[in-house]
This record gives sequence, structure tokens and C-alpha cells, in this order.
Amino acid sequence: MARAAREKAERWKEVVLAASGLQRHMLLQKAVEVARLHGLRDLVADLRGELQKMKPEELGLQRYEESTEIPAQVVDELLVWMAGGADWRECLSRYGAYGPPTGAFEENVDSVQEAMRNYPLQFMFERTVLDGAGRPIRRISTEQEHLDAGVIVRETDRSLRWGHFAPSCLKAIFEKHPRPAPEELTTFFTTDFIASDVAERIARSLLLYLDGQFDESLHVLIPRPEAVVRELCRLIEAVIAESPQPCESRAAPTWWTRRSRAGSACRVLPPSLEGGATCRSCRTARMSPSWLTG
Repeated sequence: MARAAREKAERWKEVVLAASGLQRHMLLQKAVEVARLHGLRDLVADLRGELQKMKPEELGLQRYEESTEIPAQVVDELLVWMAGGADWRECLSRYGAYGPPTGAFEENVDSVQEAMRNYPLQFMFERTVLDGAGRPIRRISTEQEHLDAGVIVRETDRSLRWGHFAPSCLKAIFEKHPRPAPEELTTFFTTDFIASDVAERIARSLLLYLDGQFDESLHVLIPRPEAVVRELCRLIEAVIAESPQPCESRAAPTWWTRRSRAGSACRVLPPSLEGGATCRSCRTARMSPSWLTG
């Protein structure tokens, strides 16, 4: 039985290596499944290595672009309102409370469900989500998976749009109001679920940003949202931990949403398709006062 299974998997590998482009990519995924099903870990590692070697440009995919026009008057009104507080504290409170950048979760779900009713064809077929390097990170087949994926795409799109205006808002605020001292910023960012040491790092990140040191600002900030969200989840007793599972027993990763008593949403991504480490991404619907939401 083991010999027959290995021969089957090896035949899949031969077919894969003879293919190219998107066909090769899809066959590699199937070959990984076959090898994993039969417990052939050495072959799984080889096939995953072949999958990782493929570059996005080798898939033969076409790029489609669209544009959205936003009237300049709307942008100007946003900047005037954002910088129109009595002082920088009020302005940053407006900045942190604006949104959330993803939009309201329930509205996004309703929008995707409406699209699934009006344009059902695109949600009928299984599809694979790739990361920036062209590696598969998720397979979508069921109705619920299509809904979850659609919500993620919508939230990502809205966040990216807000990202175009967020820097202009910060610039407008501190062109009108004096630059705060580090201690003032730390006090401002310290809340019931943002500890003073975390707040100090957020304050430092903002000051670096205002100095034009964007890379340094990002490096200081990156670990802090997770610390904030974990503390928030602890306070509202939202469970975000998973029991570890054997690597080869994991299915393709899926997203799900857990709703807490406080109305926040926490998204958890189970261990990635490539193996070992657990990857999680969490968000809260609103954190204020904070510029983290921007």
C-alpha cells in the first residue's frame, strides 16, 4: 500500500514538472495534497520547494486595474475637519476615531452577500488565493468561504484607500498645531487597554514619522498593535489562543470571525500552508484615542 501511494505521488510529480505557468502551479498544489494524504513528508517538502520557486510573473496572469475618483472638495473638507480641533489632542482623537478604515463589519458582510445574490457566477467556482510571492495561502470553495474572502477583500480595499489620505491628515494636523512633547504624547496614548510603556513606543513612532524617518517609525510601531489587541482581548475575555496541532494534519488555512461581548471582531488565521509557525492577524473595530486605526 505504501509503495503504491508513493508511486502515485511520484507520477503526480512527473506530471507537474512537465507543466508550466498556472497549470504547473495548480498541479503542484494537487501533488502536495496527494503526498500529504499518504504521509510522504519528504515528497511534500520537495513539492513545496518547487511551489516556492515559482515567481508571480511565471504564472501568466493578467493585471487588471481600476480607478476611483474622489472630488478634491471632499478631501479638502476632510483635512480641514481633521485639523480643526482646538489642539492636537482633539485632532488626534478625531484621527483615531475616524472610520474604522475597514468600514463597518456588518455593512461589509451585507455588501458581499448582496454581490453574491446579484452576481452568483463568480462565487460558484473554487479558487486559490495567492500571497505577494505567488504562494497559495488559501483555497476557497464553500459559500461561507466565499463570503469570508469577499469581506476580507472589501476591508483590505477600504483600508488601502484610507491609507492614501491618512498621511495628509497627520500633516494637516501638525502644520496647524505645535509639535507635542514626548511625555505629552505618551500620556495621551495611555488608556485602559494601552499600557504606558506601549504608549511611549507609539508616541515615539509618531514623532519619528513627523521627523520624516518613516522606516524607523514603522519598525517601532509594528509590534504595538498586537500588544494592544491582546490586552483588549484579555480585558473582554475574548479567546484568541489555539491548541497546537501536528503540522502535517493541518488543512488549508481559513479565516473566521469571533464576536466578543464588547462588539469587537478578532480575526485568526490558522497555521499557514507552508508549515510550522502560527500566523495570526487581529483587529478591533475601533480604538480611540489612537492613530493606530489610521
